[in-house]
Amino acid sequence: MTALRAFRQDDLQLVAGWANAFDLEKYVSRLRPRDALAVCHDPQNGLLWFVIVSSGVDVGTIWLEPGEQPNESILGVYLKDPSVFGQGIGSQAIQLALEECRRRHPTRVITLRVRQDNARAIACYKKLGFLIASRGTKVMPSGKQLPFFQMQLLLSTPSSSCPHEGASSPSTRRSGAWVRKLPPNTQGGRSNP
Repeated sequence: MTALRAFRQDDLQLVAGWANAFDLEKYVSRLRPRDALAVCHDPQNGLLWFVIVSSGVDVGTIWLEPGEQPNESILGVYLKDPSVFGQGIGSQAIQLALEECRRRHPTRVITLRVRQDNARAIACYKKLGFLIASRGTKVMPSGKQLPFFQMQLLLSTPSSSCPHEGASSPSTRRSGAWVRKLPPNTQGGRSNP
């Protein structure tokens, strides 16, 4: 079972530990929201930031932060290491985060960037309703050039994976965490090229 809990300031150490234990640059270029001063979940300022929990273990992080456009949020997500890839955890976490964003901002455009060579993540995002809007290249601090797709989802558009607020949904909110029971074989993915 996958759940989300609000990101707390002390979780910054958790994220730093994941980055040091594993070469996350292979999969993502950012380990946290863009705002360097952000230290925790802050919905009043437009930042929905969560730790992804699977079977009681912290396995990743996901955030939706204000985008460049007034009704846009930028999605960032990653799992801590390959041992938790391919289990549907990322997909479930994205669905939960989108449900929370939909509850707060029902007509939001969600934008993400994904590396063009990350076929698993691209398939996951397409399954969740994201469409490729553009492409580009990001230069990493190491100098490596990474071609990416920018994908977008109009949150108010119905999706079988992300039901509208108020529709029948197997999601529940318990003790500050969002929980959703989904089939364990749903494919997960990572973004943030």
